[in-house]
Amino acid sequence: MSESSPHATSAKVWKGLAVAGGLYLCWFYFDQRVVRLEEEIAGLREEVKVLAPLSNVMRGYRPDSSASSNDYLPQQATGPANVPEFGQDHPLAWCPATQDGGEEWLELHFGEPVLAKEIRLHLNLNPGAVRQILGGSEEGELSELWLGDFGTEPEPLISLKSPIPLVRVRFNLDTTRVEGWNQVDAVALIDESGAVHWARKARASSSWGNSPH
Repeated sequence: MSESSPHATSAKVWKGLAVAGGLYLCWFYFDQRVVRLEEEIAGLREEVKVLAPLSNVMRGYRPDSSASSNDYLPQQATGPANVPEFGQDHPLAWCPATQDGGEEWLELHFGEPVLAKEIRLHLNLNPGAVRQILGGSEEGELSELWLGDFGTEPEPLISLKSPIPLVRVRFNLDTTRVEGWNQVDAVALIDESGAVHWARKARASSSWGNSPH
């Protein structure tokens, strides 16, 4: 078997290095493309948050469509949570009439008094706007139950200092806290036995469903 000359060996080495260098440049190019693509996708997601919730026309609905007249109204926050996915703009949740408009409130009525020890919120879109929770009986003034900031937790659990009978619970929001539309899917009172009680009636300062589009 003949041995390769030093010149031939050197040529093979340089050829191998050239191939490796070319492969590295290809990998680097595509890696940078992937990074830029991921950044563009993240930017698009933020734009979608700002644009939601879409009006009936923008969602492709027509006046004679089957769209419910209850979309985004306060009563959508009654009953069990029914928005299928967190982070989703959905007509089965309450939504204020304006985006980042400032002070809003949602008041829920639970029918019979519930000796509540905890309050569970289901916030399907841009949570974090709730700044204060008040509660009390059928009539009369409401007492402060909670004041603060639970961040962007979509299902915050508020533990009360001691069990308290509640019929009405009012949530005061500052919608400038979290950019985008702030929606509430449902709210539950949890009693000492762990039983869950959902709201039966609701009213609010405003709603997207009642606003002109």
